[in-house]
Amino acid sequence: MAHQNNSIRRKRKKSYVQSQMEAMLRLDLDKTYYKEIAPEIQRLNRSKRDRLLLLCERAFSELDLRKDTRTRVAAAEVMVALVPDSADSIRRWINTRSGKYIYEVHFSLFCFMDLVLDLPRAEEFAAEIIALVEKYLMGLESDRASAGWMAGDLLGNHWNTEEALPILVKAAKEARFVAGRDAAVDGLGYILQSLQKSDPRRKSIISLLREIAANDRSKNVKAAARNALNLLKKRPMPGKKN
Repeated sequence: MAHQNNSIRRKRKKSYVQSQMEAMLRLDLDKTYYKEIAPEIQRLNRSKRDRLLLLCERAFSELDLRKDTRTRVAAAEVMVALVPDSADSIRRWINTRSGKYIYEVHFSLFCFMDLVLDLPRAEEFAAEIIALVEKYLMGLESDRASAGWMAGDLLGNHWNTEEALPILVKAAKEARFVAGRDAAVDGLGYILQSLQKSDPRRKSIISLLREIAANDRSKNVKAAARNALNLLKKRPMPGKKN
């Protein structure tokens, strides 16, 4: 997914945390595709992987580092690539809702979370991610740093549709706050665009989006549903994952 990769990184001096991670990995994290980081991490012994995780934790814990996009993105890439060693850390950061720039941390983690699907020894945590995102959307009070949108994008564009669809439907209908319903509607729109016209799930998503566009209590969520339907008319797409 990597929406936060090279295009947003500045030509400024790298933080000491990023420099140390790059020295250990022998990679330039600004220039390396995020799915190419994991094989390098797999070659490291446990002690070095633990050291990398500590550097990621420092990047997210220290405010000056957390607010630096370049460092935060590099730490998110590495932390996700460290799964399963980093599973507890990812759970804790995604479930942390207070603190400056914490939603930027969420956004950055969600950007790279699809990598877990391809990691060795990560099957257990990959199965847990869907519930983690469900909890996130169901309780999301505001879409600061577009973190909710990125969670919806993760499920709608980068996850198995059979697993993602029930979660997005539930959040679109039942999430308490506007931000969660809005993000879920966006995710449904991405799935809708990916399905073949013959797919029976397409009809049910369209029906739900029409219901939301007419009846949701938020004008923003109504608008998101209308937008998803309008995009379908303009840009139908063939199927992706099943």
